Amino acid sequence: MVASNLWERVDAGHHQTVETVLRATRGRIANELVEWFNQVDLTYKAELRELNELNWARFGAKLDQGLAELRTELADLRADLMKWMFLYWVGTALTVIGILKL
Repeated sequence: MVASNLWERVDAGHHQTVETVLRATRGRIANELVEWFNQVDLTYKAELRELNELNWARFGAKLDQGLAELRTELADLRADLMKWMFLYWVGTALTVIGILKL
């Protein structure tokens, strides 16, 4: 209500000037806000990219460590398996030789 009374008091020429100034100011403020948000967005993207690279590096190191441990365990398992296979076949061979000598 007050705004409409104000515009009624302002003559037509001044109305256009005020409206033009308000639109230009609103556009400038909007552009400044968009620029600020873009800068904040770029900052967060850079921080996120850096954090992501650090996490991938840490994950890669843990993965390499885990694979090295797995390879060690598999090598130990293979050695144990070979030992038990040797004992099995020696026992089997001795048993067969013993049965054949009877």
